[in-house]
Amino acid sequence: MIAAQGGSCATCDGKPEHVDHDHATGKVRGVLCFNCNQALGNVRDSVQTLTRLRSYLGRHRPTVDEVLSPFEVELADYLERHRAG
Repeated sequence: MIAAQGGSCATCDGKPEHVDHDHATGKVRGVLCFNCNQALGNVRDSVQTLTRLRSYLGRHRPTVDEVLSPFEVELADYLERHRAG
């Protein structure tokens, strides 16, 4: 699975070390780095929460939004691709 991801985290260039799974179905989605895995856990896999966080950062620190945008887009895309149902 790590090789299929290009040897890195499924959402960033980090070290893949945590097997990620959908908590509703138990289906394995990919292997994530510590930070991406923790981020998903903190928002409980909610694309809506990630979107709101991005908007919040954009309102309060537009330059941070520009820096984080690629990460957040990749993380949201990852969740969408592996959404149960």
